[in-house]
Amino acid sequence: MDDTSFLNENHLSQYNRAKNPMVSFQSNGKVDISNDLQDSNKIGLSTYGMAWLFKKWLINTGKHHISQSEKEELIKLLSR
Repeated sequence: MDDTSFLNENHLSQYNRAKNPMVSFQSNGKVDISNDLQDSNKIGLSTYGMAWLFKKWLINTGKHHISQSEKEELIKLLSR
């Protein structure tokens, strides 16, 4: 099942300049990030690319900026 979600202010940093940012999750594991629903210029990540991005984020900063409950939820999801 594909899922398209629009990002809100809780998802974005203060540096966001996208008009109507959205993320589309495909059933094949790929992820598209775009400026707007109508914008064909997007960042398209493969499954490997998404895993790489998540690992880099955790290694560099993410592990210090998420709550214990968020960590536990991520571990639970990764264990499935």
